[in-house]
Amino acid sequence: MKKNYPLLFVIIACLVLSFIHCPLFELFFDDKEIFKYTGLVLLKGGVPYKDFFDHKPPLIFFINYLGLLLGSWGLWIIDTLFILLTTLLFFNTCKKYKVALAWLPPVLFNLMIRNNTASLGVGMTREYAAIFLLIAFCLVMSEHKYKFYLLGLATGFVFFFQQDQVLPLLPILLYATFNNSIPLLPTLLKRGTGLAIGFLTVTIPIVLYFLLNHSLQYFWEDAFLFNFNWYNEKQALSLHAIAIRKALHNCEYDVIVYGSCITGIAALIWGNKKNWLLICSLAAVLLSFCSEFLSGKLIFGLPVTYYFLPLAATVPFLLFIVFAFTEGTPFTQSRQQLVYGAIFSANLFFHLLQYAVNLTPNYPRWPALSAEYQYLKKQPLKDYDLYIFYNSNYVYLYNQFRILSPSKWIYHYFWHWYDRWDADNSKLASITNDLKQHRTQYVLDFADSVTFKNKQHLLYWKSFLKDNYVPVSLEDSVTKTVLWKIKQAP
Repeated sequence: MKKNYPLLFVIIACLVLSFIHCPLFELFFDDKEIFKYTGLVLLKGGVPYKDFFDHKPPLIFFINYLGLLLGSWGLWIIDTLFILLTTLLFFNTCKKYKVALAWLPPVLFNLMIRNNTASLGVGMTREYAAIFLLIAFCLVMSEHKYKFYLLGLATGFVFFFQQDQVLPLLPILLYATFNNSIPLLPTLLKRGTGLAIGFLTVTIPIVLYFLLNHSLQYFWEDAFLFNFNWYNEKQALSLHAIAIRKALHNCEYDVIVYGSCITGIAALIWGNKKNWLLICSLAAVLLSFCSEFLSGKLIFGLPVTYYFLPLAATVPFLLFIVFAFTEGTPFTQSRQQLVYGAIFSANLFFHLLQYAVNLTPNYPRWPALSAEYQYLKKQPLKDYDLYIFYNSNYVYLYNQFRILSPSKWIYHYFWHWYDRWDADNSKLASITNDLKQHRTQYVLDFADSVTFKNKQHLLYWKSFLKDNYVPVSLEDSVTKTVLWKIKQAP
């Protein structure tokens, strides 16, 4: 029975840390509301990118669709099963390589991926990318007959949850492909074929889905070209470093990230049986920051600490390599690993403990507290009757009323971020045309003088509202918005 104690501890830790993010205590965040809305669109027969705009890869939409099918706890159940299965796979990998405290790296994985400041609960794309990153790392350490096919499969899942997160996986894939590759060409051909077939196993059904639903061009333009065309801000390396340091501290990742990197470098100096794998693991940790270097959102002050979620996979895996293969050093004994574990996990543990003791069951989502919501819930709303402009938090209302937006543009920050966005006014015109076509009854408008880089857009939007809608007077409104109601035909 004693042999099962580590396994039971890992399972209990995983389930407890998952439970604090269950629907009873769910954290509210606009991206999650948008993803939930995309699932609703699919549930009602819509197609991603054609019936709503988003620049994320499509798997997050499908997983939210499946979550809605399973009920109000559906997404949490799916999420928890993913985390639990990944945790058990990682635990078995640690046991296989005789890590003295085989439970420690899997528990660190759970502490990091369930960190409320970084994860924002459950359901972010980088959470699922981190899950499949760690699965891929475990596959690299396996001797499975179809190892490279499965690695290609895991890579496909990472790519179609969050494309840039393939970068932290790349050094590990290169290691797996070239390690013990003799004879060179036949081995590389066999392994590369396995990776390609695995990746295509994920890719082909997705491409066929969009092809058959006449949305392949939307898929290509929104999920791929958009990210290359717009998310390419160039900033000084020092500014990225300062922003990353502050954000790591805010989510209590700083000690474990700095400590694991220092430990990894020390293991290289002392001598690790898998030096190349250790170097690749250190590179994977560094590449886990790729989202910030590509977008620069932290520099601009946006609270995107969820960019760090891939560290939940790369950091525990780095420590696994140190603990498993650095013999004759202060890393291999159980007491030594316990000390490292205590140092690395203390901040994470107390951060989560503080969050857990302050949980409030059934906390109302703050858009539901607004006077606008109280008014709208008394109306017989159906699909296309409500449009929310320039406040993605209020996408919550679409989900709450289970109605579809009249326009595919469900969030509008690009008009504020980029002065060359919608230069020909076609996107804004498509919104107003959709509102006219569907005779949308209500518009919840949050636009103000700073919403648009192009002030002509603001004039166009406000003129449209005044010509077609009348403001609804609401007592005790706590927002800066105005609820508009369609003008009745004379």
